[in-house]
Amino acid sequence: MRGKIAGAFFCLLVTIFPPVMAAGVVNDIASSPSTLTSPDSRFSEDVIVYTAHQDWLSRIYILRMNGTVIDFFEYSFYFFADLEVVNNEAYVAEAFAPRAYRVDLLTGALDLVIDDWSLYYFYDLAFAGTYFYLNEWDLNRYDIDGNKDGMVSFDEAVHGGAWDGDYYWTLTDANLIKCWNVSTWPSVTEVPENAFAPPTSECRGLWFDGQYFWTAESIDGILGHIYQFNHRGAVINQWLEPAFRGWSACVIRATDFPAVPGAPSGPVTGETGIGYEFSTNTTDPEEDSVFFWFDWGDGANSGWLGPYASGDTCTASNSWSDPETYSVKVKAKDVYDHESDWSEALSITVYARGDCNGDGIVNVGDVLYLINYLYKDGSGPLPSWTGDVNCDREINLGDAVYLINYLFKNGPPPCEQ
Repeated sequence: MRGKIAGAFFCLLVTIFPPVMAAGVVNDIASSPSTLTSPDSRFSEDVIVYTAHQDWLSRIYILRMNGTVIDFFEYSFYFFADLEVVNNEAYVAEAFAPRAYRVDLLTGALDLVIDDWSLYYFYDLAFAGTYFYLNEWDLNRYDIDGNKDGMVSFDEAVHGGAWDGDYYWTLTDANLIKCWNVSTWPSVTEVPENAFAPPTSECRGLWFDGQYFWTAESIDGILGHIYQFNHRGAVINQWLEPAFRGWSACVIRATDFPAVPGAPSGPVTGETGIGYEFSTNTTDPEEDSVFFWFDWGDGANSGWLGPYASGDTCTASNSWSDPETYSVKVKAKDVYDHESDWSEALSITVYARGDCNGDGIVNVGDVLYLINYLYKDGSGPLPSWTGDVNCDREINLGDAVYLINYLFKNGPPPCEQ
């Protein structure tokens, strides 16, 4: 009941005093941070995201993996609690105004995702692939867009929640991490044999990185620790907190870019109207599936092709209608739309059959060129097949006659081999 009364009081404060956010504010609980300069909201290194509060101020810190501060954002009249990571983006629960936000870690901007004023507070936040789970005496479920999908009776005071791929885990105010099966929602079943104690009695927040849990200590007036620990509470790594009253910690992975694909492999000469295949491949550092985009050099492209497994070869085909030299290049992206740079280009020179003199036009000049080659020891067509106008695999008088018939007597155009 105390939590509900405090929550109602805080909701009133938020209504009267709108929250304010400031970036990189410095006081006695943190050293001066440097500003993030990652382009396009991408991180070039893994970072720890950490929430802390003092009085009516909350902060979201961004730390290097050695615990040093990269940046932080300060918010007035917020009380941030548990963190979650969805598609490598950070989400945070507001403890006393029952909301959850997606956080822009370059600007500190908050994108409201869940806003449920039928409740009083959210201390925990867990995402199970399709739904968020948030506890406020009852366990509440919401989809990724914040639409509520019901609640179940859940008489647990929870200070953090996490999803490990199979189970929902809670850090309770009784200093116990409990395990729950939510696959039969709207019923929830405890798995008591999996329960264990967190690293210390002051831990708040719970997050799972795919192998280990994370939490942060909330100690008034003393810098606590951020902990990474296993399913039995044994500490794997720990970091000194940059601010008092920590609540949660998670990790945002460095944005992984697929390697630049190899230059497309394929023919370097071709004929107008004929489709040619080009192949390439790339690898992704996180083994994500990848897509490929071919630029054909004439304003056309393949669009995104895939997905392909990391390392697999992608093959695409194209034809050109005009004789010219084209630069074919390709780029890749992973399933999170992280794009590579363009590959080196492959040049393909496309010729027109019948363009014997190589000037890009099939006209009477080609007839004269062909006759000069056949009867006056003139230079031959390059490539030679451009002179095989009737596709009989020989260059002779029949090709000159075929070409004259096409140009002056509405005969069929040069054949396509």
